[in-house]
Amino acid sequence: MKIESTRDVGQLWLFSGLVFTASVVVVRLLGRGYGVRTASLWIGYVGLAAIGVALLLTWRWLNHGGPRSLAVRIPLRLVVVAAILLWVLALLFPFL
Repeated sequence: MKIESTRDVGQLWLFSGLVFTASVVVVRLLGRGYGVRTASLWIGYVGLAAIGVALLLTWRWLNHGGPRSLAVRIPLRLVVVAAILLWVLALLFPFL
């Protein structure tokens, strides 16, 4: 997948957000019973994987294109780095 414009980034995040939201809805519908914990965990990881792909492709877009202005590029990089750290924490949270 090539991310070449801000429109592509927007579509990427829209799709990733929809996948993440759908996984949250499915996990909520399953409930908190002991028998569905593993399934809920894997469904949650599908949603987190979508966000992870979006973060990595956004980072790649910032390196190979993206805004030309450093005043815009640097804050975007900081936001993506912070989001990646939160994403890693979300991956580890079920085990903490």
